[in-house]
Amino acid sequence: MDSPAKPNTRFCRELFLWAVYYGNEGMVKALLQLSDINPNIKDTIYGRTPLVWAAVAGQEGMIKLLLEQEDIDPNIPDTKNGQTPLMWAAINGHEGIAECFLGREDVNPNTKEAQHGLTALGWAATRGHDRVAKLLLQQEDINPNIPDTWYGRTPLLLAAIDGYEKIAELLLEREDVNPNTGENRGGRSPLMWAAHRGHEGVVELLLSREDICPDIADSKHGRTPLLWAVVAGHHRIAQLLLERGDVNPNFPDSKCGRTALGWAAVVGNCGIVKLLLAREDVNPNAGEIEHGRTPLAWAASKGHKGVVMLLLEREDISVNIADTKRGRTPLGWAAMGGYGGIVELLLAREDTNPNALDTECGFTPLMLAAWMGHKEVVKLLFEREDLNPDIQDPDGETALQLAVSQRHEEVAKLLTQPKRSVPTPNASDDVPEGPGPGRRGLLQCFTRRSRVPLVYLSQFESLSPTTQALLLSTMILSVILSVIVICFFVFLARTIPPPVLPYQLLHHCPPLDDRDSAYTDQLCTEMSLLLD
Repeated sequence: MDSPAKPNTRFCRELFLWAVYYGNEGMVKALLQLSDINPNIKDTIYGRTPLVWAAVAGQEGMIKLLLEQEDIDPNIPDTKNGQTPLMWAAINGHEGIAECFLGREDVNPNTKEAQHGLTALGWAATRGHDRVAKLLLQQEDINPNIPDTWYGRTPLLLAAIDGYEKIAELLLEREDVNPNTGENRGGRSPLMWAAHRGHEGVVELLLSREDICPDIADSKHGRTPLLWAVVAGHHRIAQLLLERGDVNPNFPDSKCGRTALGWAAVVGNCGIVKLLLAREDVNPNAGEIEHGRTPLAWAASKGHKGVVMLLLEREDISVNIADTKRGRTPLGWAAMGGYGGIVELLLAREDTNPNALDTECGFTPLMLAAWMGHKEVVKLLFEREDLNPDIQDPDGETALQLAVSQRHEEVAKLLTQPKRSVPTPNASDDVPEGPGPGRRGLLQCFTRRSRVPLVYLSQFESLSPTTQALLLSTMILSVILSVIVICFFVFLARTIPPPVLPYQLLHHCPPLDDRDSAYTDQLCTEMSLLLD
């Protein structure tokens, strides 16, 4: 009698993997009885064993069936990502499957995957599966501080980034967990990430640890947790940090040298600015390293009127500090941006200098407003008694000339109105006087195709002597240039002969010599035929 034929081994293996994935326990038991079926075989695409496929699919009953096999290996990872069955249980949050694996002594909970270097606890932390994390932390041989190989982030740091409070609480309950361990790329600690992302609950948990360091800075930007909270605008977290006595509110970052108050002024967060200014140890005049702007200058340049109001309430505020990059005061920044409300607040103070020249262009706030065409700002500045509208820039131009050159006629008309009290600058004044008018300053109106409207001439007598002289010189120079241009074209008309037209060539084509007379006559005849 013939023996029964053996089944196709390759077909049985594929059928075995499919049965495991879909949870067909009866078929799996039948296939396992075959002597040539290996329970640790891998598929050819992902390199996953039956245990990995069962963990991916969440087949808890199939996991128990496979773990009963004597030759089963629960630590074999797949070949694509290097993830073990326990890692897949942590990724998908299958608490029962994780419990099946952790009940075995031969399962290593600290194995790292090949792609990201995450452990099972790291995956549970980054996915927010607190029950699986709790099971893992109950293992005696678990190491809760293993970082991944991508960014060097521990499970606590991963939980802090995404704001998983329960997992953070489970980790912080252990004494062997270091709450200050930062990542490799950037050096941010869990507290920095939680402060930046706005996870208030995680911040409170971290601050409850006695060994927490709330004032350390990261290695990339040099920002403390307070700076990260201020940059992101998280008021409550900033308040929690400022309530501690070991947090320095004047600590500048290493990237641009900006303090917490400077960042709050940049983003325009009035609540955080108020919190910071309530502390007497906060310096409201601290300038940054990169631009040298004070918090008041930043708020004025960004148009944050509420922040400006809060800063001006401080008695130790200085309103005339210029930045180190462009040499511009807060009033100059506000005038350039056209923020009339901020200009009005600054001009309400007697110690505000309305005639301060910047170092970038040599412009006063009035010049900046006139150049940009901000009529309301020009009007506010022109009402100051100590304003000098006749100050010249390095090219010898006043605010009126700048307004005319940019064709801001309404601003120029406003600047031609008489001013009741204009101080005359002298050697004892703090207001520097610009140089005399240069060639570029006088010719600029013509190069920009600008003109002086007749309305200015009608109010000529009300102008200051300096402005009258500049306007007269501009008009005289325009007349001289017009005469020169006319004379040039007249000269060209008399020296260059007019072009000879074809019909003129018929009557004015003398032969070059006697030899060419016949050829010339023939040429004239042919041209006359063509024209006819």
